[in-house]
Amino acid sequence: MINKKFLITTGLEESFPEEDHSEVVFLGEWCRDFTTKDAWEKLNYKILPYHWDDRDKLYADYKEFKRIYEALLEELSIKLNEIHQEDLSLKSWRIILGPWLADFIQAIFDRYETLLVAFNENQDYALRAVARDRLSNVPNDMVHFHSLFASDDWNESIYTQLITMHWPSQVKIFWITKKSRASESLRANVIGGFFRQWLLPKISGLVSGKDDVFFIESYLPKKTEMRLQMRLGQVPNLWKSQDVPKVKADIRQRQWSLSSTTGGDLENIVRKMIPDNIPTAYLEGFVSLNNKVSGLSWTKNPSSIFTSNSYSGDDLFKVWVARKIKQKSRLIIGQHGGHIGTDLFSFHEEHQIEIATTYLSWGWSDASRKKIIPVGNIRCFGSAVAHSPSGGALMVELSSPRYAYHMMAMPIAGQLLQYFEEQKLFLKSLPSEVRNQVILRLGKRDWGWRWTERWNEAMPEVKLDDGTRDIRSLIEGSRLYISTYNATTFLETMSWNIPTIMFWNKSHWELNAQSEPYFELIEKAGIFHSTPQSAARKMLQIWDDVDSWWYSNEIQKVREIFVNQYAKVPNDTIKVMKEILTKSN
Repeated sequence: MINKKFLITTGLEESFPEEDHSEVVFLGEWCRDFTTKDAWEKLNYKILPYHWDDRDKLYADYKEFKRIYEALLEELSIKLNEIHQEDLSLKSWRIILGPWLADFIQAIFDRYETLLVAFNENQDYALRAVARDRLSNVPNDMVHFHSLFASDDWNESIYTQLITMHWPSQVKIFWITKKSRASESLRANVIGGFFRQWLLPKISGLVSGKDDVFFIESYLPKKTEMRLQMRLGQVPNLWKSQDVPKVKADIRQRQWSLSSTTGGDLENIVRKMIPDNIPTAYLEGFVSLNNKVSGLSWTKNPSSIFTSNSYSGDDLFKVWVARKIKQKSRLIIGQHGGHIGTDLFSFHEEHQIEIATTYLSWGWSDASRKKIIPVGNIRCFGSAVAHSPSGGALMVELSSPRYAYHMMAMPIAGQLLQYFEEQKLFLKSLPSEVRNQVILRLGKRDWGWRWTERWNEAMPEVKLDDGTRDIRSLIEGSRLYISTYNATTFLETMSWNIPTIMFWNKSHWELNAQSEPYFELIEKAGIFHSTPQSAARKMLQIWDDVDSWWYSNEIQKVREIFVNQYAKVPNDTIKVMKEILTKSN
């Protein structure tokens, strides 16, 4: 028998070996939680290569994921209609269930592939796994799922399910117990909850017209949204959603399966895992969820429904909007942020365009998808931000989960550590008198990377912002904005005409064919850079007089071309939005 190595699948410290092992195998960088560094540094370990470091494989796997998703969405829609005695269309289930199903399949795809790397050499392993109730990690709804699926605990459970299903003969499992964590209080902010969940909806329902355009999480600045509603001839309402009913998972309601056996090993594994992992909102709690939707005071027969955010994570809204679309209401979705329209592949971009009647982009269009209307950067409608020509620099950092969660054109899982090295290289390329004037803004959510600790260890002299301060005030105190990833904030600074430079690794941020010429344009102008060293050289070149460079005719012309495509702001935004919303009726 081949000598057993010790396999560690997550950063859960309880799963580390109690005794010394000749060799410990970490599935990936996510196992090395920075806060448990003292524990894992003592181990004789190796980290397995990450399968999606091959970006061509990532793109090919994305296409396979899409095929699996469509097959399972259809099967699961039929099964849930049977269970709930419903006759909901595939489009309705796509709206309600699609975001969870897609995220779940993408997560399982990654976890399965990482285990394939471990077991490809016919290696036997020892493993410490948490003994848990079969349904202990079933989420209540999409919001709850998002709080779980980037955690060590949920991932340890998923990895253990996969191992016991597919490689039981190659693993000697030592079952352990784990102390229960204190549950979050459901009674926090009772007064605020009462206002948002009951009083505000009741007031809004009294003044809402039955045929009004319905706005929720629109991404428009509040004043702009209220002015737009008044221009539409309706009383302004700032609608808020409500919590999904909390219902426990019941093993008796999960004694079913998806019977098809088409597809490969991965597809069939996902089929088997769905009954024990589907959120209760779509199963045990579906009746309660529908009853709560029926009691909403929201607009009864909206001509159009406009959102930029609620289409994915808000299960109450998704059930409600599926009903309204059946009644011929139009769903208008506004672009949520950056990266969209420029990336090579992203499910959530494709999903929101697929379910929308009309999709409002920040400037780009697609001849093959006529429903996309290039309206402009709605986050910047009716707002403006200045900057300080004598201030410092603001550098904004990316943070995403340690575990792969979406298959898309961005750094995934352990690739964030390469990104971190690139950030350090940029700052180290600056002389100390300039570097000391840079504020490094971290993401609000750390995802277990412990970025503050990492930066304090690597470059303690760097000024850190924890991401909670108003970014506009930070921009107003800066002479230069430094963007380090392809997302929302640099589009906002470009819209506001704030001096901006950006840099990122092109191999981790693959562009689609339409956007490549626009990024080549800003790269030639010295706005975009593909290496941290190049960006640092440009910053030093312009540092003493950033405004003269930025407001030169050459740069302003390039900026205008780019902004018109990806972050334009119309002269009369209210008029433009009214025309689109009423045209959609």
